[in-house]
Amino acid sequence: MNCYEEYSPLSQETQSFDIDWKEYNSNKSSSVDSVVINSFQYTQASQISSYPFMGQVNTYMGGGYIYKLQGEKANISSQMKLLKENNWIDKQTAAIFIEFTLFNPNINLFEYCVITLEIIASGSFVNSAEFYSLDVLDVNNSGLLSFKILINIIYMMFIFIFMIVEIRRFIKVGFKYFLEFYNYIELVIIGFSWAAFSMYIYRIYGSYQIYDTLSQKGSVSTKYINLQYISNTDQLLTYFLAICTAFGSLRFLKLLRFNKRIIVFIHAFKLSIKELTSFGIVFLVAWFSFVQLFYILFNNMKYGFSSLPKSMETCFQMILGHGGVLFVDKYGNYDIAGICLFFCFIVCIIFVLMNIFLTILYDSYVEACNDTTLDNDDPELFAYLKSLLASIFFCFKNENEKIKPFYFDIWDGLPSRFDVIIKKWEKVIKK
Repeated sequence: MNCYEEYSPLSQETQSFDIDWKEYNSNKSSSVDSVVINSFQYTQASQISSYPFMGQVNTYMGGGYIYKLQGEKANISSQMKLLKENNWIDKQTAAIFIEFTLFNPNINLFEYCVITLEIIASGSFVNSAEFYSLDVLDVNNSGLLSFKILINIIYMMFIFIFMIVEIRRFIKVGFKYFLEFYNYIELVIIGFSWAAFSMYIYRIYGSYQIYDTLSQKGSVSTKYINLQYISNTDQLLTYFLAICTAFGSLRFLKLLRFNKRIIVFIHAFKLSIKELTSFGIVFLVAWFSFVQLFYILFNNMKYGFSSLPKSMETCFQMILGHGGVLFVDKYGNYDIAGICLFFCFIVCIIFVLMNIFLTILYDSYVEACNDTTLDNDDPELFAYLKSLLASIFFCFKNENEKIKPFYFDIWDGLPSRFDVIIKKWEKVIKK
């Protein structure tokens, strides 16, 4: 477990000091524990495999003054008391980070934990905590690791072939390639697929390093394993795969263009793009006004509004109807001010602005339905697939064999129609 403090980037201190932040003297002997003395000496980020950390108040560099906590709970309390006596935390301290790593050998699961205490100008603390669960030790399961690597290789082979096809298409059409919407989706899939693959390779490399560290005798109890790099890599891998999945799903719109309803909907969206742009500006101004209001009033009382990004996320959830429970505590007591503001948010955003949004779409949809030019668009998907399969299975058909055209004139069947009408008329007269 590591406990270290940092200064803000603009006023970061990088010098080494003696006890009680006095001038450092390497020849001076002290009766204080060497671990405490080392905690007043600056440690660079490269020495602890760290990187800059973005807190709620400020962004901090990876280096700092580190104290390694060891022993049981009672011993840790005495060590913290010793640091307090030596004035390790003073007025110049900007943030305190408590890092520790847990490992469950039964399921090969790591838990990387970071508890942050940021000291603001008023002297109070802004606390936050982050926990990352990592399952990185597939290296001891060669069968599972080989299967995952095989699947990734097959996927990257498809991406490589797909990239070659897109390059050839760009060479063929030139800069007109960027005029088509679906080409941007394909470029995003290719780029983030390669980025995810690089993160996966680095994740395997980090897993082998951790496995080698744990394989060393006594390393589990004596050496701290910093999982900051690999946890960040694992998060980036998750984000990149999510982006590839999302844009891969958008590519199905290229197939749905055969459906007449989808064609009408897309045309309706094109007709309403100007009105939706103007409406979007008004909606963002009103929505972000509520975001700032909730953040200013409840940032110290509600976790969902503790930061501006979290307030934006919570207000978006409130549009979906999942935010009202935030204003009710665990004892069932209601926050009257919060409930009133939540009611105003629902009325303004959902009952007013969302209905305007639906009205714009409905008017454009009615106009698109009355557009007769849409009847000449692509055929239905079934007919397209049928013609495609027919061209595949009959591609080896004799080219000399031609299908004789069959012409049918509707006037040829007119005499038989008259005969049927005369017979029915005679039956009516007889009756």
